[in-house]
Parts: sequence; C-alpha cells; structure tokens
Amino acid sequence: MAIAVIAVITLSIAMLCGCGTARNTNQATDSGSGGNRLASSLQAYATQLLGQDSGMDPAQKATLRKAATSGKISLSDYKAAWSRYITCVQDKGYPRPTLKTYSNGIQQPQGDVLPSDKADDPDYIQKKAKDLNACGIATVDSVDALYMAQVGNPNLYASHEEGGSRLP
Repeated sequence: MAIAVIAVITLSIAMLCGCGTARNTNQATDSGSGGNRLASSLQAYATQLLGQDSGMDPAQKATLRKAATSGKISLSDYKAAWSRYITCVQDKGYPRPTLKTYSNGIQQPQGDVLPSDKADDPDYIQKKAKDLNACGIATVDSVDALYMAQVGNPNLYASHEEGGSRLP
C-alpha cells in the first residue's frame, strides 16, 4: 500500500510541479515555418506566460519580464526560482524537496516519501498535492516552462514529436 501511495504522490508532484507547466503552454501558434509553435520567439513566449498569470509571485514575474526583454533565462535566475519553490514548500510545513538536476541544467522534484503516519491519509495526500501545486504556480512553473523550451526546444515547437524534444 505504501509503495502505491508513494507512486501516486510522485506522479502528482511530477504533474503539478515539473510537467505541470504544459497546462499553461497549450496555446500554440502557427508560425508558417514548420507547424505549430508555442510562440514566435522566447521573448514572445515569456510575454505569453506573463499574460497567463494565475498567481505568480513578483519574483517569477520579474524573471519573465527580464526574459521578455533579453530573450533568455539565465541559469542563476532559473535556480533562484527553484529555490523559491523549495522555500514555499518548507514554509507550508513540508520537508525540503529533493531536486534532480540534469546535465542541461533542468531541475525536477524527485519522488516524495510520505511520513508513515500519513501514508494512508487521503486528506493529507490531497492537501500536500494542492500545496505543492500552489507553490509551483507561484514560484517556478512559468520560469520552468520557458527555461525548458530554451534548452530543450529552442524552435518552440508545440509538438514534442515535431521538435524532437531533448528534455529529460
């Protein structure tokens, strides 16, 4: 039972924090040069993500505004967003999340083991998933989406198959 709960939490966290950014990026545009794209440029993508603000904190907005001007997100800005995520999670009373860092700099939260007294508590599991999702939206989701596009999909293809995604 505990392994199943761990799998559910891991999947929930991955969907909410790492891969959850896709829910904000499904508005593809046709660039006329090879199919649908997320946006015409990283600057335009950053502007688009800013326009979809659904609860971003000021620091994430500032990072996106900077990217809308410069056309990129620095590794230090990306790591700072993940640091804010970790702080948010800890401020909500959860243990420090573990992040896996891939060779291209992309970070993703790793599986989470529930405290033994909470492993069979669906209310706790649901609350934790909701809290982690809120932290992701506020601190890192849009920055993560833009950074992942920058390093793994520089042509901003809307379809991973078309872009031959190099994401982890």
